[in-house]
Amino acid sequence: HSVEGAIIQPLVGSASDRLETRWGRRRPFMLIFLTLSALILLLTPALAYLPGGIRLGALVASIFLFTVLFNIGFDPYQALMPDITPEAQRGRVTGVWALFGNFAQAAILLLPLLALQLLGIHLSFANQFAIIAGLMVATTLLTCALVKEPARVGAVGKRKGFAVEIAHALHGLRTLRQAAKAMLVFAIAGAGIGAVVPNLSIFVKTITHCSDQQAMLMGFVLMISTVVGVLPFGWLTDRIGPKRVVFIAFGLIALAALCALKVTTLPQIVAIMIVAGLGNAAQAAAAYPLLTELVPAEEFGFYTGFQSTMLSLAQPVTVVVTGALINGGGGGYRVVFGVCALCVLAAMAVLTTVHKSAAPGEIAARNREQGREAGA
Repeated sequence: HSVEGAIIQPLVGSASDRLETRWGRRRPFMLIFLTLSALILLLTPALAYLPGGIRLGALVASIFLFTVLFNIGFDPYQALMPDITPEAQRGRVTGVWALFGNFAQAAILLLPLLALQLLGIHLSFANQFAIIAGLMVATTLLTCALVKEPARVGAVGKRKGFAVEIAHALHGLRTLRQAAKAMLVFAIAGAGIGAVVPNLSIFVKTITHCSDQQAMLMGFVLMISTVVGVLPFGWLTDRIGPKRVVFIAFGLIALAALCALKVTTLPQIVAIMIVAGLGNAAQAAAAYPLLTELVPAEEFGFYTGFQSTMLSLAQPVTVVVTGALINGGGGGYRVVFGVCALCVLAAMAVLTTVHKSAAPGEIAARNREQGREAGA
Protein backbone atom coordinates (compact mmCIF):
# COMPACT_ATOMS: atom_id res chain seq x y z
CA HIS A 1 0.00 0.00 0.00
CA SER A 2 1.72 3.14 -1.23
CA VAL A 3 1.25 6.60 0.28
CA GLU A 4 -0.51 7.95 -2.81
CA GLY A 5 -3.16 5.26 -2.26
CA ALA A 6 -4.39 7.19 0.77
CA ILE A 7 -6.00 9.65 -1.65
CA ILE A 8 -6.53 7.58 -4.78
CA GLN A 9 -8.02 4.33 -3.49
CA PRO A 10 -11.30 5.56 -1.94
CA LEU A 11 -12.04 7.51 -5.12
CA VAL A 12 -11.23 4.49 -7.26
CA GLY A 13 -13.41 2.26 -5.10
CA SER A 14 -16.26 4.76 -5.20
CA ALA A 15 -15.94 5.00 -8.99
CA SER A 16 -16.06 1.22 -9.30
CA ASP A 17 -19.31 1.22 -7.28
CA ARG A 18 -20.88 3.76 -9.63
CA LEU A 19 -19.45 2.86 -13.04
CA GLU A 20 -21.87 1.62 -15.70
CA THR A 21 -20.36 -0.12 -18.74
CA ARG A 22 -21.10 -3.19 -20.83
CA TRP A 23 -18.16 -4.83 -19.01
CA GLY A 24 -19.60 -4.10 -15.57
CA ARG A 25 -18.19 -1.94 -12.77
CA ARG A 26 -15.03 -3.68 -11.59
CA ARG A 27 -13.70 -5.28 -14.76
CA PRO A 28 -12.79 -2.07 -16.67
CA PHE A 29 -10.41 -1.09 -13.85
CA MET A 30 -8.86 -4.53 -13.90
CA LEU A 31 -8.48 -4.68 -17.67
CA ILE A 32 -6.95 -1.24 -18.05
CA PHE A 33 -4.84 -0.72 -14.94
CA LEU A 34 -3.59 -4.23 -14.20
CA THR A 35 -2.54 -4.52 -17.85
CA LEU A 36 -0.73 -1.15 -17.68
CA SER A 37 1.01 -2.15 -14.44
CA ALA A 38 2.16 -5.39 -16.12
CA LEU A 39 3.55 -3.32 -19.01
CA ILE A 40 5.54 -1.15 -16.58
CA LEU A 41 6.81 -4.32 -14.89
CA LEU A 42 7.88 -5.70 -18.26
CA LEU A 43 9.79 -2.51 -19.16
CA THR A 44 11.46 -1.93 -15.78
CA PRO A 45 14.57 -4.15 -16.35
CA ALA A 46 15.41 -2.10 -19.46
CA LEU A 47 15.93 0.95 -17.21
CA ALA A 48 19.15 -0.65 -15.94
CA TYR A 49 20.74 0.27 -19.29
CA LEU A 50 20.05 3.99 -18.96
CA PRO A 51 22.92 6.39 -18.19
CA GLY A 52 23.85 6.51 -14.51
CA GLY A 53 22.63 10.08 -14.03
CA ILE A 54 18.99 9.26 -14.77
CA ARG A 55 18.87 5.53 -13.99
CA LEU A 56 17.86 5.84 -10.31
CA GLY A 57 15.21 8.49 -11.03
CA ALA A 58 13.73 6.35 -13.79
CA LEU A 59 13.58 3.30 -11.50
CA VAL A 60 11.90 5.32 -8.74
CA ALA A 61 9.36 6.65 -11.24
CA SER A 62 8.74 3.11 -12.50
CA ILE A 63 8.10 1.78 -9.00
CA PHE A 64 5.81 4.73 -8.25
CA LEU A 65 3.78 4.25 -11.44
CA PHE A 66 3.56 0.51 -10.89
CA THR A 67 2.16 0.90 -7.36
CA VAL A 68 -0.36 3.54 -8.46
CA LEU A 69 -1.61 1.57 -11.47
CA PHE A 70 -1.61 -1.78 -9.69
CA ASN A 71 -3.60 -0.53 -6.70
CA ILE A 72 -6.13 1.22 -8.97
CA GLY A 73 -6.76 -2.14 -10.62
CA PHE A 74 -6.44 -4.31 -7.53
CA ASP A 75 -9.01 -2.79 -5.14
CA PRO A 76 -11.92 -3.15 -7.61
CA TYR A 77 -10.72 -6.72 -8.19
CA GLN A 78 -10.85 -7.35 -4.44
CA ALA A 79 -14.32 -5.80 -4.25
CA LEU A 80 -15.45 -8.26 -6.93
CA MET A 81 -15.13 -11.11 -4.40
CA PRO A 82 -18.01 -10.06 -2.09
CA ASP A 83 -20.02 -9.03 -5.18
CA ILE A 84 -20.12 -12.65 -6.36
CA THR A 85 -19.77 -14.60 -3.07
CA PRO A 86 -22.49 -15.20 -0.45
CA GLU A 87 -21.54 -13.99 3.03
CA ALA A 88 -21.52 -17.55 4.41
CA GLN A 89 -18.79 -18.57 1.93
CA ARG A 90 -16.52 -15.52 1.99
CA GLY A 91 -14.06 -16.96 4.49
CA ARG A 92 -13.37 -20.03 2.35
CA VAL A 93 -13.24 -18.05 -0.91
CA THR A 94 -10.89 -15.48 0.64
CA GLY A 95 -8.80 -18.36 1.98
CA VAL A 96 -8.44 -19.86 -1.51
CA TRP A 97 -7.65 -16.41 -2.92
CA ALA A 98 -4.97 -15.80 -0.27
CA LEU A 99 -3.60 -19.31 -0.83
CA PHE A 100 -2.99 -18.63 -4.52
CA GLY A 101 -1.46 -15.23 -3.75
CA ASN A 102 0.97 -16.52 -1.13
CA PHE A 103 1.80 -19.67 -3.09
CA ALA A 104 2.59 -17.53 -6.12
CA GLN A 105 4.91 -15.31 -4.07
CA ALA A 106 6.75 -18.39 -2.78
CA ALA A 107 6.96 -19.78 -6.33
CA ILE A 108 8.41 -16.51 -7.62
CA LEU A 109 11.15 -16.65 -4.98
CA LEU A 110 11.98 -20.20 -6.03
CA LEU A 111 11.61 -19.61 -9.76
CA PRO A 112 15.32 -18.97 -10.54
CA LEU A 113 16.39 -22.00 -8.49
CA LEU A 114 13.79 -24.27 -10.10
CA ALA A 115 14.73 -23.11 -13.60
CA LEU A 116 18.38 -23.83 -12.91
CA GLN A 117 17.87 -27.20 -11.21
CA LEU A 118 15.14 -28.63 -13.46
CA LEU A 119 15.90 -27.04 -16.82
CA GLY A 120 19.51 -25.99 -16.48
CA ILE A 121 18.53 -22.42 -17.40
CA HIS A 122 19.89 -19.34 -15.70
CA LEU A 123 16.84 -17.08 -15.41
CA SER A 124 17.79 -13.41 -15.66
CA PHE A 125 15.94 -10.66 -13.82
CA ALA A 126 14.51 -9.43 -17.13
CA ASN A 127 13.07 -12.89 -17.83
CA GLN A 128 11.59 -13.12 -14.34
CA PHE A 129 9.90 -9.74 -14.81
CA ALA A 130 8.60 -10.84 -18.21
CA ILE A 131 7.15 -14.10 -16.83
CA ILE A 132 5.36 -12.29 -14.00
CA ALA A 133 4.03 -9.57 -16.31
CA GLY A 134 2.73 -12.24 -18.69
CA LEU A 135 1.01 -14.08 -15.85
CA MET A 136 -0.60 -10.83 -14.65
CA VAL A 137 -2.07 -10.14 -18.08
CA ALA A 138 -3.18 -13.74 -18.67
CA THR A 139 -4.90 -14.17 -15.30
CA THR A 140 -6.56 -10.75 -15.55
CA LEU A 141 -7.96 -11.56 -18.98
CA LEU A 142 -9.17 -14.98 -17.81
CA THR A 143 -10.86 -13.47 -14.75
CA CYS A 144 -12.61 -10.77 -16.76
CA ALA A 145 -13.72 -13.30 -19.39
CA LEU A 146 -14.99 -15.98 -17.02
CA VAL A 147 -16.42 -14.03 -14.05
CA LYS A 148 -19.82 -12.46 -14.59
CA GLU A 149 -20.52 -9.43 -12.42
CA PRO A 150 -23.95 -9.24 -10.78
CA ALA A 151 -26.20 -6.25 -11.34
CA ARG A 152 -25.52 -3.22 -9.18
CA VAL A 153 -27.43 -3.18 -5.88
CA GLY A 154 -29.35 -0.07 -4.90
CA ALA A 155 -28.94 3.54 -5.95
CA VAL A 156 -25.63 5.20 -5.18
CA GLY A 157 -26.00 8.53 -6.93
CA LYS A 158 -23.59 10.38 -9.17
CA ARG A 159 -19.97 11.28 -8.52
CA LYS A 160 -19.71 14.86 -7.32
CA GLY A 161 -16.00 15.61 -7.14
CA PHE A 162 -13.12 14.99 -4.76
CA ALA A 163 -14.18 17.17 -1.80
CA VAL A 164 -17.76 15.93 -1.88
CA GLU A 165 -16.62 12.29 -2.08
CA ILE A 166 -14.47 12.71 1.05
CA ALA A 167 -17.33 14.38 2.92
CA HIS A 168 -19.60 11.59 1.71
CA ALA A 169 -17.14 9.03 3.11
CA LEU A 170 -16.90 10.67 6.51
CA HIS A 171 -20.66 10.98 6.73
CA GLY A 172 -21.02 7.30 5.87
CA LEU A 173 -18.60 6.33 8.63
CA ARG A 174 -20.65 8.30 11.15
CA THR A 175 -23.59 6.08 10.26
CA LEU A 176 -21.64 2.84 9.89
CA ARG A 177 -20.04 2.90 13.34
CA GLN A 178 -19.04 -0.77 13.32
CA ALA A 179 -17.26 -0.29 9.99
CA ALA A 180 -15.49 2.81 11.33
CA LYS A 181 -14.20 0.83 14.31
CA ALA A 182 -13.11 -2.00 12.01
CA MET A 183 -11.16 0.53 9.91
CA LEU A 184 -9.39 1.67 13.06
CA VAL A 185 -8.58 -1.95 13.90
CA PHE A 186 -7.01 -2.50 10.47
CA ALA A 187 -5.01 0.74 10.73
CA ILE A 188 -3.58 -0.02 14.18
CA ALA A 189 -2.74 -3.64 13.41
CA GLY A 190 -1.36 -2.73 9.98
CA ALA A 191 0.90 -0.13 11.55
CA GLY A 192 2.37 -2.71 13.94
CA ILE A 193 2.87 -5.39 11.31
CA GLY A 194 4.27 -2.79 8.91
CA ALA A 195 6.94 -1.94 11.48
CA VAL A 196 8.33 -5.49 11.31
CA VAL A 197 8.26 -6.33 7.60
CA PRO A 198 10.95 -3.90 6.32
CA ASN A 199 13.31 -4.81 9.17
CA LEU A 200 12.86 -8.59 9.37
CA SER A 201 15.91 -9.72 7.38
CA ILE A 202 18.16 -7.11 9.03
CA PHE A 203 16.93 -8.22 12.46
CA VAL A 204 17.71 -11.87 11.70
CA LYS A 205 21.23 -11.04 10.50
CA THR A 206 21.92 -8.73 13.45
CA ILE A 207 20.78 -11.24 16.07
CA THR A 208 22.19 -14.47 14.63
CA HIS A 209 25.05 -13.22 12.40
CA CYS A 210 23.81 -15.55 9.66
CA SER A 211 24.27 -15.15 5.90
CA ASP A 212 22.05 -13.02 3.68
CA GLN A 213 20.53 -16.17 2.19
CA GLN A 214 19.64 -17.61 5.61
CA ALA A 215 18.07 -14.30 6.65
CA MET A 216 15.96 -14.19 3.50
CA LEU A 217 14.83 -17.78 4.11
CA MET A 218 13.05 -16.62 7.27
CA GLY A 219 10.66 -14.65 5.08
CA PHE A 220 10.16 -17.80 3.05
CA VAL A 221 9.29 -19.74 6.24
CA LEU A 222 6.74 -17.04 7.08
CA MET A 223 5.23 -17.35 3.61
CA ILE A 224 5.01 -21.15 3.67
CA SER A 225 3.39 -21.08 7.12
CA THR A 226 0.80 -18.66 5.73
CA VAL A 227 0.15 -20.94 2.74
CA VAL A 228 -0.38 -23.94 5.04
CA GLY A 229 -2.76 -22.11 7.38
CA VAL A 230 -4.89 -19.99 5.11
CA LEU A 231 -7.40 -22.64 3.92
CA PRO A 232 -8.14 -24.02 7.42
CA PHE A 233 -8.61 -20.49 8.72
CA GLY A 234 -10.86 -19.68 5.77
CA TRP A 235 -13.05 -22.65 6.70
CA LEU A 236 -12.98 -21.56 10.36
CA THR A 237 -14.02 -18.02 9.36
CA ASP A 238 -17.23 -19.36 7.83
CA ARG A 239 -17.76 -21.67 10.81
CA ILE A 240 -17.28 -19.31 13.78
CA GLY A 241 -17.31 -15.86 12.14
CA PRO A 242 -14.57 -13.53 10.92
CA LYS A 243 -14.32 -11.47 14.11
CA ARG A 244 -13.28 -14.48 16.19
CA VAL A 245 -10.74 -15.55 13.58
CA VAL A 246 -9.26 -12.03 13.48
CA PHE A 247 -8.89 -12.30 17.27
CA ILE A 248 -7.01 -15.58 16.79
CA ALA A 249 -4.85 -13.91 14.12
CA PHE A 250 -3.91 -11.00 16.34
CA GLY A 251 -3.24 -13.31 19.28
CA LEU A 252 -0.80 -15.40 17.23
CA ILE A 253 0.94 -12.33 15.80
CA ALA A 254 1.26 -10.71 19.25
CA LEU A 255 2.64 -13.98 20.68
CA ALA A 256 5.24 -14.19 17.90
CA ALA A 257 6.22 -10.52 18.38
CA LEU A 258 6.65 -10.92 22.15
CA CYS A 259 8.74 -14.07 21.70
CA ALA A 260 10.88 -12.23 19.15
CA LEU A 261 12.02 -9.93 21.96
CA LYS A 262 13.96 -12.87 23.44
CA VAL A 263 15.06 -15.09 20.52
CA THR A 264 18.78 -15.54 19.84
CA THR A 265 19.12 -18.44 17.37
CA LEU A 266 17.88 -19.34 13.88
CA PRO A 267 15.78 -22.34 15.07
CA GLN A 268 14.01 -20.05 17.54
CA ILE A 269 13.36 -17.51 14.78
CA VAL A 270 12.00 -20.28 12.54
CA ALA A 271 9.54 -21.17 15.31
CA ILE A 272 8.25 -17.61 15.70
CA MET A 273 8.03 -17.23 11.91
CA ILE A 274 5.75 -20.28 11.83
CA VAL A 275 3.52 -18.80 14.53
CA ALA A 276 3.49 -15.39 12.83
CA GLY A 277 2.72 -17.04 9.47
CA LEU A 278 -0.30 -18.79 10.95
CA GLY A 279 -1.44 -15.46 12.38
CA ASN A 280 -0.98 -13.87 8.99
CA ALA A 281 -3.00 -16.69 7.42
CA ALA A 282 -5.87 -16.16 9.86
CA GLN A 283 -5.86 -12.43 9.21
CA ALA A 284 -5.73 -12.93 5.43
CA ALA A 285 -8.74 -15.26 5.57
CA ALA A 286 -10.91 -13.21 7.94
CA ALA A 287 -10.13 -9.47 7.81
CA TYR A 288 -11.82 -8.65 4.51
CA PRO A 289 -14.90 -10.85 5.15
CA LEU A 290 -15.27 -8.98 8.46
CA LEU A 291 -15.35 -5.65 6.62
CA THR A 292 -17.93 -6.89 4.10
CA GLU A 293 -20.27 -7.82 6.97
CA LEU A 294 -20.30 -4.23 8.19
CA VAL A 295 -20.89 -2.13 5.04
CA PRO A 296 -23.63 -1.93 2.36
CA ALA A 297 -23.17 -4.14 -0.70
CA GLU A 298 -23.47 -1.12 -3.00
CA GLU A 299 -20.40 0.43 -1.35
CA PHE A 300 -18.02 -2.55 -1.24
CA GLY A 301 -15.64 -0.81 -3.62
CA PHE A 302 -15.50 2.41 -1.65
CA TYR A 303 -14.80 0.75 1.69
CA THR A 304 -12.24 -1.58 0.13
CA GLY A 305 -10.43 1.55 -1.02
CA PHE A 306 -10.89 3.20 2.36
CA GLN A 307 -9.30 0.18 4.04
CA SER A 308 -6.29 0.73 1.76
CA THR A 309 -6.24 4.36 2.88
CA MET A 310 -5.97 3.39 6.53
CA LEU A 311 -3.04 1.07 5.79
CA SER A 312 -1.39 3.63 3.51
CA LEU A 313 -1.48 6.28 6.23
CA ALA A 314 -0.51 4.09 9.18
CA GLN A 315 2.48 2.16 7.87
CA PRO A 316 4.76 5.07 6.84
CA VAL A 317 4.25 6.71 10.23
CA THR A 318 5.22 3.52 12.04
CA VAL A 319 8.29 3.02 9.85
CA VAL A 320 9.52 6.52 10.73
CA VAL A 321 8.81 6.04 14.46
CA THR A 322 10.47 2.63 14.66
CA GLY A 323 13.44 3.91 12.66
CA ALA A 324 13.95 6.65 15.24
CA LEU A 325 13.63 4.15 18.08
CA ILE A 326 16.12 1.77 16.46
CA ASN A 327 18.67 4.54 15.98
CA GLY A 328 18.27 6.29 19.31
CA GLY A 329 16.47 4.04 21.75
CA GLY A 330 19.20 1.51 22.56
CA GLY A 331 16.97 -1.51 21.90
CA GLY A 332 18.24 -2.20 18.40
CA TYR A 333 16.05 -3.97 15.89
CA ARG A 334 14.12 -5.82 18.60
CA VAL A 335 12.18 -2.63 19.22
CA VAL A 336 10.10 -3.23 16.07
CA PHE A 337 8.60 -6.33 17.68
CA GLY A 338 7.68 -4.36 20.78
CA VAL A 339 5.91 -1.81 18.59
CA CYS A 340 4.18 -4.64 16.70
CA ALA A 341 2.98 -6.34 19.89
CA LEU A 342 1.63 -3.08 21.36
CA CYS A 343 -0.20 -2.16 18.15
CA VAL A 344 -1.74 -5.60 17.69
CA LEU A 345 -2.88 -5.77 21.33
CA ALA A 346 -4.40 -2.28 20.95
CA ALA A 347 -6.17 -3.47 17.78
CA MET A 348 -7.59 -6.42 19.71
CA ALA A 349 -8.96 -4.02 22.34
CA VAL A 350 -10.73 -1.96 19.67
CA LEU A 351 -12.00 -5.13 17.99
CA THR A 352 -13.90 -6.07 21.14
CA THR A 353 -16.14 -3.03 20.50
CA VAL A 354 -17.10 -4.16 16.95
CA HIS A 355 -20.53 -5.84 17.01
CA LYS A 356 -21.93 -7.50 13.90
CA SER A 357 -25.43 -7.48 15.41
CA ALA A 358 -25.51 -3.67 15.18
CA ALA A 359 -24.39 -3.61 11.54
CA PRO A 360 -27.73 -4.43 9.80
CA GLY A 361 -29.46 -1.42 11.37
CA GLU A 362 -26.56 0.85 10.43
CA ILE A 363 -26.50 -0.51 6.88
CA ALA A 364 -30.26 0.07 6.54
CA ALA A 365 -29.80 3.66 7.71
CA ARG A 366 -26.94 4.12 5.26
CA ASN A 367 -29.05 2.72 2.41
CA ARG A 368 -31.78 5.25 3.20
CA GLU A 369 -29.17 8.02 3.05
CA GLN A 370 -27.95 6.69 -0.28
CA GLY A 371 -31.49 6.66 -1.64
CA ARG A 372 -32.01 10.29 -0.63
CA GLU A 373 -28.68 11.29 -2.21
CA ALA A 374 -29.56 9.47 -5.44
CA GLY A 375 -32.92 11.24 -5.54
CA ALA A 376 -31.24 14.60 -5.03
